[in-house]
Parts: sequence; C-alpha cells; structure tokens
Amino acid sequence: MRQYSDETELLERLIKGSEEAFEAIYVLYHNKIYRLALKFVKSEELAKEVLQDIFVKVWEHKHTINKDLSFSAFIFKIAHNHIFNLLKRASKEVSIKKQIIAAAEIASNQTEDEFFAAEYESLAIHAIDQLPPQRKLIFQLCRLEGKTYEEVSYALGISKSTVRDHMVKAIKFIKEYLHAHTETTFLFFLPFLF
Repeated sequence: MRQYSDETELLERLIKGSEEAFEAIYVLYHNKIYRLALKFVKSEELAKEVLQDIFVKVWEHKHTINKDLSFSAFIFKIAHNHIFNLLKRASKEVSIKKQIIAAAEIASNQTEDEFFAAEYESLAIHAIDQLPPQRKLIFQLCRLEGKTYEEVSYALGISKSTVRDHMVKAIKFIKEYLHAHTETTFLFFLPFLF
C-alpha cells in the first residue's frame, strides 16, 4: 500500500475516487469505529455490519469531505448517526432487538448494578438523541470521542465558550432526562457521559 505524507494528501486522493486511499482510510479508522459500534450494539455481527455500512457511506459521500477539517470528526459523526439510527430502529424491529439482547446475554452474566448501568446507558442514548443537532454533535465529540473543547471549537469553527455552553446545557438536559425517566433513586454517572 502506498505511503501518504499526511492525511490531507490521503483525503485529496480519496475525494478524487482513489480506492487505494479509501483502503488506507479504512486501515486507519476501522478498529476505532468497530469498537464504538460494539460498545453500543453489543453484538460482534451487528458491529461488523455497522462498520461496513459506515465505510460505504464514507465512499458514497467522499465528494463532500472537506480536507481542511478533521476527517476524524467527519467519520465519527457518520458513525454516531448510523448507530443511533440503528438503535432507534431496534426499538421497532423485533429481530434486531432480539439479536442485541441475545448477544448481550451471551456476552456476560450481568450483576444487578451492570443491569441498571445498561438501562441508564440506553436512556442516556435516547436523551442524547433528543439534543439539538449542533449540541448533540458537540457532546458526542467531547464525551464520546474525548476531544477537548479547543479541538471541537477548531473543527466546527466556533468559539471555545460556545462549545462549553453547549456542553453545560447538554449535560444538564441529559441528567434531567435520566432523573425524569427513572423509577429508581440509584443514579449512575455513566463513564462515557460524565
């Protein structure tokens, strides 16, 4: 495989339709995307399908890539949107739901605390999904990808204080949502959120 001097050159070739550049992008990002998908869908088979779908979308939307912006933010935005849409569909489609539940049951014998944590994680995903689009993206970049406020402000072309304001409002909304939709008083602060 050809070596690229930097990601900008790689993206330029991808935008022009280079399959070799696409393969290099796949090599760079597939493990991270797969782990992210597996964290949410709890099924190796579904996580592999999600991974394939996401890279198909990258190829189909290669002409919309801005090589001057963070490709990582671009691909993780596609990944998060795809995963959240799949989870939404899972609540309606029994077969996908059964796959997720079966894989989660096989994967581990959850203790009561782990069960409540999984329940909270599901509620948190629903809460995140209800955030306004920009706030949702900022929250995902900061909390789920671990980006700093400075990195997010640069990637999105907004001030650091705007990022901070969105994060404060997002966390407040999510906490209130979790509290309002929980019958138990045993509140978890999920590591991936707070």
